[in-house]
Amino acid sequence: NGIIDSEVLVVDGPNRLSYTWVSGGEKTTVTWTLQDLGDGKVNLHLEQTGFENARAFEGAKHGWAKMAGELEKVLEQ
Repeated sequence: NGIIDSEVLVVDGPNRLSYTWVSGGEKTTVTWTLQDLGDGKVNLHLEQTGFENARAFEGAKHGWAKMAGELEKVLEQ
């Protein structure tokens, strides 16, 4: 149905955000982590865990790769 149900699990601003991602019968956990590398540089790490279905995993992998490309374009502006 295209609807993603979520529940926020952790908010540790500005370092970490974690939430559930429930869609198509698959319930996973998404975690974003920021790490200050100094000199104005920051590492952004995204992890999505809990997949039980290989097809859902591949779909998420494709989707996140596409979104990362879009984020990169926005940050370059």
